[in-house]
Amino acid sequence: MSLTATPATARHLPADALDLRLRLGEWLDRPGKKRARVTPHRWDRLPLLRAALIDAARQRRRLTYEEASAASDGIARPQGMGEVLFLIGEDCRRRGEPDLAALVVEKGTREVGAGFSGDAVRIREACYARWS
Repeated sequence: MSLTATPATARHLPADALDLRLRLGEWLDRPGKKRARVTPHRWDRLPLLRAALIDAARQRRRLTYEEASAASDGIARPQGMGEVLFLIGEDCRRRGEPDLAALVVEKGTREVGAGFSGDAVRIREACYARWS
């Protein structure tokens, strides 16, 4: 059963962005890394990030880490987005969707960071196909 997040920023977001498949307070294991937690701060801002990533997919574009951080009202610093993007990916997995985290790229290379696992090009194309 999922709970509906209520962003602290009171923005109007699509229902599929608000209906997270994660649970507030949930801890998730990250292979080879420290566990990630759905904190209240993240809980409020994950829907903002999901909405921004869906919008990017509809436009067939990518967001830099800086843009993703800004779009989510500072859910994390651009250099610290790894755990948050893991949570977005887990939410997508639970929905049976392609991983929207594949759309978040480094400014210089325009490619995903080293922490992303999987074929980012293929997953990105699946995101574009699903939402555009």
